[in-house]
Amino acid sequence: MCGEKQVFFSLNHKTDALLYRELVEWLSENHVAINPWTTADFETEGNFNSEKERQSRLIDQVVNSSYAVVIVGEEAIDPESIDIQALNAAAWMKRPTIALNINQLRDIDRDHFPQLIMDQLVLHIPMEGQIVKYALESWKDESFKVRTMGQTGPVHYANDIYDLIDRGSSPVHRFERHPEEAGSAASDSPSPWTQPAAA
Repeated sequence: MCGEKQVFFSLNHKTDALLYRELVEWLSENHVAINPWTTADFETEGNFNSEKERQSRLIDQVVNSSYAVVIVGEEAIDPESIDIQALNAAAWMKRPTIALNINQLRDIDRDHFPQLIMDQLVLHIPMEGQIVKYALESWKDESFKVRTMGQTGPVHYANDIYDLIDRGSSPVHRFERHPEEAGSAASDSPSPWTQPAAA
């Protein structure tokens, strides 16, 4: 597929796998060219002779990905898991990283986001199809520019980006485990980075 991006998705495999599959299907239907993978895919690739080889191959896989995306759910990812190792590798290698909040927060979800990478440059957005699509199309270049300006830590889009997307022709597509909880309030707290860098 032309322009396809390899995207690593970190998730709680016990609780968020269905949402992950729904998201990947939605992105495909909406012409977002990605090759998604998770640590579950990585683990089934083959046998590892040692833990060192396993970690080395995981880091290689992360380094060769265009993005690292973490799905932030009600249950935090096990801090000892291979997913946390992969996220730490992504942060260390400065891979563009996006956090998708199932509770629809537009800023960092400090209760559930992995503590190990809390201070890394990560874009935090709600798990809504259109904003995820926008981020996957633009955050790689934006994160490089923001990083060169010395920005670190969590960032989020300004409200005018959501207004722009809301004015689009497609209805907002949210991925929610419990539709009755869709009313979670979006954060209006000030951001250290209030608008995306110019394309």
